[in-house]
Amino acid sequence: MKKLECMAVVLRPTEKFLVWINGLPNAEVELSRDDICADCTAVLIPVFKTKLETEEYLRETYLALFNNELHSWDQNRANWPTDMTFENFLEMFDLKFHTLVYTML
Repeated sequence: MKKLECMAVVLRPTEKFLVWINGLPNAEVELSRDDICADCTAVLIPVFKTKLETEEYLRETYLALFNNELHSWDQNRANWPTDMTFENFLEMFDLKFHTLVYTML
């Protein structure tokens, strides 16, 4: 195994995100939080020395993550939340950080 010089961020959907998903016009069955958290998105980001540096990086890049998550559930942007702020992103996802990232590839 080789240690990678990066961090992993796991985006775990919150209850607020679940409400949005279940309210989509094409929602065929009501999903639970367990359903949507069974396979969360993990993203590799650079390693930062402080929590503040990590937050600044996420403030600069969160919109790409937010768009990706919304798009994976509904490609019609008209159905997306109108509030696309960093604060709303943090309300819709619990971010879990992992500093030990390895590859076996």
